[in-house]
Amino acid sequence: MTQNIVYGRIALTGGTDGALDDIDGDILQNNDVAIVVTSTTAYIYHLNSTSGAAESSPAVIAPDTNPGNKRWELVEIIRCRIEDIINIPVADGIDGTSPPAALATLTSTNKVNTRDFDSGADEDLYFVWEAPHDLTGTTISFRVITWIVNATGPSGEGVAFFLQGASLGDGDILSSALGTAVISSFAAETHAQYDRVSTDWSGNVTITGLAAGETVLLKLYRDESDAADDYAQDIGVSAIQIKYNRTLAE
Repeated sequence: MTQNIVYGRIALTGGTDGALDDIDGDILQNNDVAIVVTSTTAYIYHLNSTSGAAESSPAVIAPDTNPGNKRWELVEIIRCRIEDIINIPVADGIDGTSPPAALATLTSTNKVNTRDFDSGADEDLYFVWEAPHDLTGTTISFRVITWIVNATGPSGEGVAFFLQGASLGDGDILSSALGTAVISSFAAETHAQYDRVSTDWSGNVTITGLAAGETVLLKLYRDESDAADDYAQDIGVSAIQIKYNRTLAE
């Protein structure tokens, strides 16, 4: 009785040792299985000996040697990387050059702590985040959790925050240059006092030297001069949220 074989590989194509397409087609049998694990993704394939389909990685992969009609056909993709989110309360913020108002409690039956960022001047806070050991990539994204603290809420107006940062390992100096600031805002919103409003998730924020296990310094500020910030009142901030990639580990 013919027995099928399960092959393990670390690359899809390239014809080099360890690549799926490096397996000689002459030794492959119908319904053989291959598992390919790269640094970010796991792929599962079965061998269709009569396919003859045009190669189109990752869906269809032909052996480089003696392919005939044999094709590796993708069955499943398993991501080896996930997104995670960390919430950092504003109470953990460190005053910047021009800090927002002191921590206060916003009360409407229930309570939440906020720091109010002014509409007439750029105000900033620093946050310290210890990057987890399984962090991967060089960018993050963020959003800001805000509350309408004034009786005059936004009426088709918006608020803009910016974030920049640097990652510091052993021997790195505290005064290291921060990366380029990236915006996160809400626009053309209409809300009443005590409403919770989150800004949109930002685009990629490149953190200078971002690395797992390091201390990440983050600077958050409201830019009242930005075109996206036309709400002429203070806005209360209760937290920032950081979204980052991490690898799966047992």
